[in-house]
Amino acid sequence: MILRRDFLALTTGGCAIFGWERTAAAEQSKLSPCRPSYQVRVAHGRRLGVVEYGDPCGFPVFYFHGQPACRLEAAILSDHARTAHCRLIAVDRPGIALSSPQSRRTILDWADDVSSLANSVIEEKDSKRSFSIVGFSSGGPYAVACAHRLRHAGLMRVAIVSGVKSPEFSQVPGGTAGRLFELRRRHPRFARMLVVGYARLCRRRPTAAIHQMTKRMARADQHLFRNCAYRDAFLQGVHESMRQGPCGILDDGLLLSTCWNIPLGEITLPVSIWHGACDKTVSVAAAHKLAEQIPASHLTIVANEGHVSLLRSFGPEFLSWLSSGMYDCQVS
Repeated sequence: MILRRDFLALTTGGCAIFGWERTAAAEQSKLSPCRPSYQVRVAHGRRLGVVEYGDPCGFPVFYFHGQPACRLEAAILSDHARTAHCRLIAVDRPGIALSSPQSRRTILDWADDVSSLANSVIEEKDSKRSFSIVGFSSGGPYAVACAHRLRHAGLMRVAIVSGVKSPEFSQVPGGTAGRLFELRRRHPRFARMLVVGYARLCRRRPTAAIHQMTKRMARADQHLFRNCAYRDAFLQGVHESMRQGPCGILDDGLLLSTCWNIPLGEITLPVSIWHGACDKTVSVAAAHKLAEQIPASHLTIVANEGHVSLLRSFGPEFLSWLSSGMYDCQVS
């Protein structure tokens, strides 16, 4: 049985965002986008919401956000992206924030949108439209889909950070995020009520919302949320993700709780999988299982890191690898 308190804790599964430091004004300047949010037209007249961070002339790296979050989540990597000379292109998935809804979509369909987006935002002279991808938490399965489908379409490398468990790994514990996805699959009306209720709680009683969310997280994640600027950024991200209402978040969660239908054994691109040893949101066993299934993968388990803290702490390592192809980090 999934209790309400479980749900409030689970909402950090992909949504803990930004990691801003104590000096809010200075950090907001450091982590500000290099280009304001905009929309790009893709198939059937739909639009995708996009924002860019880092170095506007750097190597293109697409960022896939967690849940319930949106493109703004990539701000946590903004300063790291500049240092690594990455042009970090963060995208809202269908029905979330600025992106148009897409009925009857699959996880693999996302690869087609990314291919269209790459053709629109990357100039042909930029190494024949070469790019890399980082998928965080719930964005991980979408990064895996692109690794399979876009291996001949300019995609060079993929990093999966704190990626959620595939429902096909039935014997692997899924962590608190897995219970949330199961709730969305089995009790969609109840899940909708809880998502709407949590968004309202964030707006009316932000301190209570943050407390409920963090009390079951790893210690490293709790440390990030003690920062006031970080809390404000997280709340802003929740509001923005539901700009069109909760349906986009709920539909996305439902997809993640069903079969991905991705032939993992056929992936030949270099895939770097990162996971915190202390992650309570997604079990580290899920990362081990994914690494077993993808032949060209490299697994890094980092001691003392949680779900979100890993994204902030080790951004320089995986962004450097994504933009240069050099893998010089060590397993902790």
